[in-house]
Amino acid sequence: MAESEPTFLSDPLHARLPEAAIALGGELWVERQRRMRLESVLMSKGVLTQQEPESYALSDDERTEQNETLDARVKRLFGPLTTLPTKSN
Repeated sequence: MAESEPTFLSDPLHARLPEAAIALGGELWVERQRRMRLESVLMSKGVLTQQEPESYALSDDERTEQNETLDARVKRLFGPLTTLPTKSN
């Protein structure tokens, strides 16, 4: 028999939540810092105003690509919640 993953909380879902939260927090931090740097560079070069990022409307193709990227990230970030360890008897 294969050994099951150790669980420290009674519910395997609860045991996986911290892992997902840490991954999500790290991802958010990296993305936010990258966006802020990019916006700063573009504004300093006069390519972008402070209001433009908020008022930009995506094309249908851009929206489709954005949704596909979001789906892939959600699967990666929350994948640990879909592969829960089985309870040992």
